[in-house]
Amino acid sequence: MSRTLSQLSPGAVIWLYESIAGESMAVKYIFLGQNSAGNALLLRESGTEGRMMSAENVASYNASSVDLYLEDSQSGFLARFDASTLAAMQNSTITWKDYTQSTDGTGQILSAARRCFLLSTSELGFGNAEEGTSFLQALKTWCNTSTANTARILLNSNGVAVPYWTRSASDTTHFIIITSSGAAASNMANRNENLIRPVLSFDPDTPVSEVGAETIFLLPDSHRTYWQIGFTASLGVPNTRPTRGKLFVPNSLGADDTMTLKICNNFADAEPLWIDCENEGTAVFGTQKTGTHWELGVKVEAMSLSPGRVIYEPAIIIETEAAE
Repeated sequence: MSRTLSQLSPGAVIWLYESIAGESMAVKYIFLGQNSAGNALLLRESGTEGRMMSAENVASYNASSVDLYLEDSQSGFLARFDASTLAAMQNSTITWKDYTQSTDGTGQILSAARRCFLLSTSELGFGNAEEGTSFLQALKTWCNTSTANTARILLNSNGVAVPYWTRSASDTTHFIIITSSGAAASNMANRNENLIRPVLSFDPDTPVSEVGAETIFLLPDSHRTYWQIGFTASLGVPNTRPTRGKLFVPNSLGADDTMTLKICNNFADAEPLWIDCENEGTAVFGTQKTGTHWELGVKVEAMSLSPGRVIYEPAIIIETEAAE
């Protein structure tokens, strides 16, 4: 039985499906907890591309380039999500300090309703709560650290710490960023080297994977809750017909993962005759081929309940018929 976002502990990792370069991919998010309105907030673990907050160098979050991009479900960030995921999102009222609205440059607290947005410095644990309640403890739990700066650090796909934007301004032309060390600094709004790290706001009753699941997925009843690993490969060309073979497929799969294996001796044919085989099991090969030569092949299909598991290069021991 599935549970809901509201039943999770802050700092839990949740997987959402995004469409990236036309491919549906499971992406890791961090459950920050519920905000003051009760909405469940999910922070993308990794950042997306570097973007300017404002080409005009105006440090006002509302209708900034990043704000418009994040809320755009046609060609912006929200276009990555399917209809059921978008339907589960729920507007949250966010606040930020804006120095562009007054004649003397005094900062004013503004607000707007958003489904997707950047974190503020308050939400990242700096200073008071005028720009939202702090979720720093959730980040510490996720990162398994007691050090605030460590919990704020964003790593890119190569594991290198990189700076990212917040929605908080420091004056009329600068937004505050989180540096590669997790500290706060300011940067001009028209710089494009800082990544964006979106937060999504969801209905707290949105279903997630059941208690005890190895990995937690959002909307498990309508989205795939496992990782697929599959490939077909040649295992070599023998001098004579292979009559039987013992297959070895080393892997790091878990006890509850599944793997289906097939092998053949006529891989060069347009339609090879695939034979079921267990890992470290033996299969008897066919006696017919339409190709020019005998060739060994393997087909691997696996389903893993956890990311990062690996299937290594297969090997086979064969018995062949005597040469004429």
